[in-house]
Amino acid sequence: MALIGRILTILIAFFAANFFAVNVLMAGKVLVDFDNLQAYSQGPGYWIRVLLGTLDNSVMTLIPATVVVSIVEIARIRARSFYALLGALGGLLFDLACTRFEIIQVRSFCREFTVSEVAIVTIAGAIAGLAFWQIAGRNAGLTHRAVTDTVRSA
Repeated sequence: MALIGRILTILIAFFAANFFAVNVLMAGKVLVDFDNLQAYSQGPGYWIRVLLGTLDNSVMTLIPATVVVSIVEIARIRARSFYALLGALGGLLFDLACTRFEIIQVRSFCREFTVSEVAIVTIAGAIAGLAFWQIAGRNAGLTHRAVTDTVRSA
């Protein structure tokens, strides 16, 4: 039962991290070009765009995140700085990949590899990593330890 609770916590943290990353990406797009503010205010509202962006990012990053979270859970890494750096690196690598491979080009940030784009996606990734750490990362590996202790005591 503890394992199911841990998996749910990780999924909630994953979606929350993507939610924060999408907000940072959208704010960054406005800071780079103020015309984007007008584009965001037309058509579907800002929150609809954020929710759709969160779903889109979650689907695109689910497999790599599952691999990384599995390793981090097994290794029981709980350092806040690790999650921030890992998120920043993940954001940067994903942006680099989607500027190079057309099959991944789903986001508007994936057009060219500029300094402002690199800064924005790196900050978004770091904030996503911190959001994940706050919800799930600071307790990484606790379920594994509880299951192991239960087996040993039986």
